[in-house]
Amino acid sequence: MIRMTSHTIALLLFGVLLHGCVEQQQEKFRRAGRLDTSRAFYYPGFGTRPETVLATLREGDVDAAMYMRYLAGRLGTRYLEDLAFDMVLERECRARGLVKNAPLLARSAAARRFHESGRRAKSDPDGSQQRKFINEALRKMRVDALVAANRRRNKGALRALFDRRFGVGGERVRVRHVLISYRATGRRLHAAGEIAEAAAVEHAARIHVTELRERLRRGDKFDALLGSSDDRTTKTMLRDPKQAPEAGSLPSYNYVRYGESFARAVRVLKVGEVSLPVASSVGYHLVQLLDRKITKLEDVEEQLRQELGRGSAKPAAVSALRRALFEKHGFAPRLPGK
Repeated sequence: MIRMTSHTIALLLFGVLLHGCVEQQQEKFRRAGRLDTSRAFYYPGFGTRPETVLATLREGDVDAAMYMRYLAGRLGTRYLEDLAFDMVLERECRARGLVKNAPLLARSAAARRFHESGRRAKSDPDGSQQRKFINEALRKMRVDALVAANRRRNKGALRALFDRRFGVGGERVRVRHVLISYRATGRRLHAAGEIAEAAAVEHAARIHVTELRERLRRGDKFDALLGSSDDRTTKTMLRDPKQAPEAGSLPSYNYVRYGESFARAVRVLKVGEVSLPVASSVGYHLVQLLDRKITKLEDVEEQLRQELGRGSAKPAAVSALRRALFEKHGFAPRLPGK
């Protein structure tokens, strides 16, 4: 005799209920149609047999073949490219081993969307709305999978994400600076009644920042210099006791802001060191390196590729994929009379 624990019984009951729910869901969506042999799309059941009678009239029957001709007469080749796109999507995903269970997942996604839209089976007697949702979900799954796979293989996209996450070249630094700006220096010269021409302003700013650097040599701390900075954000933070410890900091410094001379100064500094006066387009700086962290691409590559593979494909990426697949698979419309 086989003894079953309460846990085993519960699992069996759950399995029965789940099977019943699946069967019920499949029955509801059976009218949504069948998967074409190309596995590219779902179509209504009557499309399988052209001789199927869809309606009767005293003047004659309307069979599936006649209805298909009628639809072709009305729609022409409007959806020819869409059909071709769905076909090459399926072939490309199959060749690359992507979303193998997409047709089944598409039915589930469509059922959820159909239910969440407030529709009921009786409002869609021929399953056309359900079939529309299934085909849209099927295409989206395959497009998203292919675009994500392409992003994961794209070295440029990988490098750009790496630089954003871990700093340019994998170097993330925390720096702070004192700025003696040309604009503020010009105002000070003007207020003192002195000539504020460009050369005089540049000279005065350089003298000012050199004097601040000399104070460091004599033993002053960098914090003591921050009150002399012309940077507005620094001045604002110094007035707030909670923000004062971060005054002068450049969050997420990326070796671009303030130009190449500033970047070169940061690269050669050791943690805790202060640079010599550095000129930029806005004035002179004293730069202090607070921290430097180095990350190697090979250590985080898989993590970044996984991140690149997430998310829905954007319209531009979908258009690019469509063009690329049509070119790869040799799509060429052959329309009579063209």
